[in-house]
Amino acid sequence: MSQLIDPALLGIESPIIRPTKGTKLPRHGPGEKFIAGPIPWRWLSQAAKLPGKTLHVGLAIWHLAFIYKTSEFKLSNVPIRELGITRKARYVALRRLENAGLIQCTSSTGQLPTVKILSPDL
Repeated sequence: MSQLIDPALLGIESPIIRPTKGTKLPRHGPGEKFIAGPIPWRWLSQAAKLPGKTLHVGLAIWHLAFIYKTSEFKLSNVPIRELGITRKARYVALRRLENAGLIQCTSSTGQLPTVKILSPDL
């Protein structure tokens, strides 16, 4: 017999939720884009606290990191445009992510910015 564990003893703020039997997550279709993980929760939660479209840009960065199989790459405009993010909003979001210590970004005039995903500070 399994015993329930008191979440407070483990330092968990919310109660443990058990999934309903037979419930499956939606899957992407053939050729459809998706975000792969794992994405560190700490990285995601810090990005989510930033204003504007910053989280959207962060998710596009993680999408490209999976495609390129590296943490450092040129940031393509395609996923950014598909998320409805303007050029100005992209640059503002990149600066916010960089100031938060989540990415390192270098750019040259007329070139796509190079982004490197960093491990967030504690």
